[in-house]
Amino acid sequence: SKSIKSDILTKTESPTDFKEEDSVDVKKDEVPAKAVEEKSSSEEKPRPKTTYANPTSKQSTLPSEKTVGKHEVVISVKEEIKETAIPQDISNGNNAPTTDDDASSEIEEVAPPKPKVENTSAVIPAIIDQSSKDKLTESQEQDGAVTELSTPVAVDMHKDWNYLLKTYVSAAGKVNYQGLLTEKNRLETYLALISNNPPTADWSRNKKLAYWINAYNAYTVKLILDNYPLKSITDLEGGKPWDKKWIKIGGKTYSLNNIENDIIRPDFNEPRIHFAVNCAAKSCPPLRNEAWDPERLEQQLESSTKKFIEDKAYNTIASGDAKVSKIFEWYAVDFGDLKSFLQKYSGQDIDKISYEEYDWSLNK
Repeated sequence: SKSIKSDILTKTESPTDFKEEDSVDVKKDEVPAKAVEEKSSSEEKPRPKTTYANPTSKQSTLPSEKTVGKHEVVISVKEEIKETAIPQDISNGNNAPTTDDDASSEIEEVAPPKPKVENTSAVIPAIIDQSSKDKLTESQEQDGAVTELSTPVAVDMHKDWNYLLKTYVSAAGKVNYQGLLTEKNRLETYLALISNNPPTADWSRNKKLAYWINAYNAYTVKLILDNYPLKSITDLEGGKPWDKKWIKIGGKTYSLNNIENDIIRPDFNEPRIHFAVNCAAKSCPPLRNEAWDPERLEQQLESSTKKFIEDKAYNTIASGDAKVSKIFEWYAVDFGDLKSFLQKYSGQDIDKISYEEYDWSLNK
């Protein structure tokens, strides 16, 4: 008579360890009514242990049927068997996430104390594709990383800077430097990001201009924090802190004057930037308490310009007599017809222009 050999796996304590029993001879004319009893006359050899990442548990319920000649041998086995197939998404020994939810578990995030929000910059493993990164960023924003924004900043690059401005700068432009010191690392992280990502030729005009204004203001704040406490920015570098070259962007080293006078003013020919860049002084146009946004740049420039010119703390315009900030004197060439410029934003006719004294004390 013919015989078949049937290997039966018996589950051991470990979900991935199985014992392989010796072959069982079943005669052709004998059909067992119950499960085949296992016997082993030789020494059992345990299978080597194998560990897989993200194993998937499945339950396999037999009977399974095999036909031998004209008779059927039915083997009933009810066992929970761990599936030993390696998940398709695991390759080269990496425990790669298989879904976006899995991907998010790979990310280390700092749980922020309330009301402050800690740095949400994430370390993204190379095994996560770009689409996962994009979805991660969206998820972070939905989870509250930027819930302090009344209007989202279009360019994610300036998200941390936007948060710091919203948190530590008042609507009037007064800066809480003491508070900023507690999150100086976050400012440093932002500066490292913009330092390594300078504008490129394919950037839009607004994106470039917003970048340079944000860079100027953020590096000015860093200069103050590095030397805090102090009474005035003019206490630094012999009264000329704007001439010191210490700002590294894209492999080049700049001073604050380089950014303003060699890049922003000549490249963009935009007089309203004088109400956007901030020199950390009380008489300087207030530091805006949000980052400059390429998508809203025109709106932001218009509102800051009008607000500054109409603010009696900086300018007084009445009965044709305008006593205005020295900024209009120092940068007269940028404004062209100053009377027309002032009339446009003040809504008043101007016959005479004079200039206020400049207060260099810290804008806190």
